[in-house]
Formats: sequence, C-alpha cells, structure tokens
Amino acid sequence: MSDSDLHLTCLRCGAPAALGPYGEGEHHEPIGRSSKGAGGTSDAVTEHLMLPFCRKCHRDRHLKEFTVERIGDGKVKITERNGKVSIAARPDPMTETEVGEFALAYPYNQGGAMTLRDAAQRLPYCEDRVLADLWHCGSIRQDEGKALEALAARAFRMRYAQYGQDWYGKAARYIGDETGAQVSAATVYDRYALAIALDACEWDLNMLRHVGPAALSAAGKVCNVPAAVEKVREWREDEHLCSREAIHLVRKHFQTDEDSREPLPAEQWDPCAACGGTGRIRRAT
Repeated sequence: MSDSDLHLTCLRCGAPAALGPYGEGEHHEPIGRSSKGAGGTSDAVTEHLMLPFCRKCHRDRHLKEFTVERIGDGKVKITERNGKVSIAARPDPMTETEVGEFALAYPYNQGGAMTLRDAAQRLPYCEDRVLADLWHCGSIRQDEGKALEALAARAFRMRYAQYGQDWYGKAARYIGDETGAQVSAATVYDRYALAIALDACEWDLNMLRHVGPAALSAAGKVCNVPAAVEKVREWREDEHLCSREAIHLVRKHFQTDEDSREPLPAEQWDPCAACGGTGRIRRAT
C-alpha cells in the first residue's frame, strides 16, 4: 500500500488522473462541491458525466488539442487535432439506486449479479454523497459492514488521489457532513487499508469473517500486502492467535508502508492556468 498505488487513469494518455465534467477532466473543487465549477460545459445532456483526464490533457482540452465525443457501447471517441482517433471505455458508475439496492442486500448478494469486487470497479465514478451514504450503510452493520466502508474509502482515494495524504481528512469531513456521524481521518485510512487487503484476497468475505477487519487492516498497511494477508490468515485460522497478537506479528515481520514512503513534496495552490477558473489545483515545488 502507498500513496500512489490506486488512482484513476487518464482516458487519453493513461497517466494518473482526476475527475471532471464531460470532456474537461481534472476536478478542481474540494470534496463535496459541485464539479460544475471545474471548467464546466454548456452541454446540458453531458454535464453530469465525469471523465478522468490528467492535468496535461485537461490543459490540452482547453487548448482544443483534442475533442471528446460520446459514442455507443459505453465508449468515448477522442479525436486529436492532427486527425488521430482513439477509442476509450467510458466510466461506468453505479447509479444511486444500484448502490442503495446493493447495500440493502449486502452481504447476502455476493453470489448475485453485483459482488464486492464488481462494486469496487464502479464506485470511484459515483458522486461523493453516494459514497458517504454507502459508508453510513456499513457503519450501522457489524464487522461485515466494514467492507462497505472500505469500498467507500477506496473510491474516495481513487477520486482524490491528487490531494496526497490530505484526502483522508477531506473524505472524513465530507462523510461527517453528509451523514451527521463523527468520522476521523484515521478511520478512513484504516478502511482504505482494509480495502487494499480485501482486494489482495479477491474481496473474500469469508476472509473478513475469519480473520477480522482489524487484522486485515494491519496487513493492508505494509509493503507486501498479499504475503501479509496470507500470514494473518495462517496466524488467525491455523495457529488460533487473537487479533491483537496477529497485528503485533504483522508489524514485527513486515515493513510498513509508512517506513518506506517518501515524504510528500511541498505544495502550493494556484488557480487553474488553463481555464482561469476559481478552482484550485495542487502542484509540487
């Protein structure tokens, strides 16, 4: 696990990207604000659609270096100024109704049409308030509900990776504002670590039930997550160690991500040079 392991991918060049209105890219506004101020578009039909573009491609879009057109079969066509055409898959967010039905049926729907793994792929393109509601659905459940919180945390991380470590606090504040519950940045970080560990075991709910969310979260905070997940399973299921003992052994035998992570660069915040809007973007010095 690291600050760069999960992010959305630019549809044009494949670089780490952020969400923005259709054809514009890079979401400038803090979590919880409307995306309409991040460049925007006059197309009422496509305004709601969020597509990921990196900052460079966002700027090129303003400079009309390429155009974006929605086509059939869930795809978009990107046409460069020189005439070169590329086709990319359009993000497929879950609708608010789908998320609600998924959370209502969970955990008994895991053999059905929508699994945890399926939801993990589509949730990063959902609106912030939908993710906050999903988190709330998990918070009122027992240990299995923490997987729903983990899904929401993972989606927030992918949506706002450009904020660096600040995303934990931003997501926690937004969840609190939306649901009325007190959520700490540390809790959001723990659920993100749980998502990393669950992803390593193919979102296996039996692993969550048998190993426990606390031990799995500890395994999600190290450099070699798959190996840590397997050892935690062994310690908990085969050797019958308690969760606290398993967590202690994870920290003893595996290098934590915090130990190996490079410090974040100093940051400065400037208005968008491409669109001149009031949204702010982060750049390293």
